Amino acid sequence: MNQNTNANLTTEQSTLLERYRQLRATMRELHSELIGSLPKETLDRCSQKLGFMVDGTLVFKNEDESSVLMDYCLYEGWSGQHNTISRFLAKQPYDAGSDEMVMLEAMSRARYSLLQVESVASGVGVNCRDLLREDGGSIVDEGLGNTAPEGVVFGCHLIVLPEMSITTGAPLPIDAGALENILHALEGGAEGIGQVDFDNLNHQEQAELSSIIIRCALANDASSQVTMVGPRRRPGGRPPERSTVPRSSRNDPCPCGSGKKHKKCCGRK
Repeated sequence: MNQNTNANLTTEQSTLLERYRQLRATMRELHSELIGSLPKETLDRCSQKLGFMVDGTLVFKNEDESSVLMDYCLYEGWSGQHNTISRFLAKQPYDAGSDEMVMLEAMSRARYSLLQVESVASGVGVNCRDLLREDGGSIVDEGLGNTAPEGVVFGCHLIVLPEMSITTGAPLPIDAGALENILHALEGGAEGIGQVDFDNLNHQEQAELSSIIIRCALANDASSQVTMVGPRRRPGGRPPERSTVPRSSRNDPCPCGSGKKHKKCCGRK
């Protein structure tokens, strides 16, 4: 997390918020730019990976799920050695040292994390422990600082900047059932993960890890429990179709990738 901040966040550190808001605005502008150049092949492939593509149509239970998908597409939509972020970064589109360039470079190093809130700095952010990597640190985030209770677990892409760590804006709450399913899938050596060092994942392993966490969270209806501020659908794109039906029947393979039937894994009653 924030490797440059040893002390936990406190409510007295509200002076961070002005800078946080500037950086958050920069990130949102970059997200909008990047989504506009997102290849259709990446969108289709990631939609299928997360279970949003049904008979060739994007189907979401609510609009917040579109934020989850766009976030995954930008950060985990790898084709060879590049994703949309790294391709844009290679063009050196901004001056060195500018907020835009510093943010873009940090976005290119973002990793998906499974975090548990240990304490809350009201209105400022949270102090967390990474359940997969056994480290911890502070995250500046007004939303989490206002709504996250101590002990809650959530999954998100984390961006580590020189001044602070922030999320990409699409955190998914992980309840006890989803957490059990995630750990079960990882301990079972899910395809694409196996027994790995979570501190040294390659691109394929990182994409697989995040997809397992996201699918297990969505199977427990996590997106209905949090308001997303992450990247939205393409500008000008038509709204996604909405559906209240489950994406997987109980006899289908579980979307977490364990290889078991849904009813024997994430769909256990």
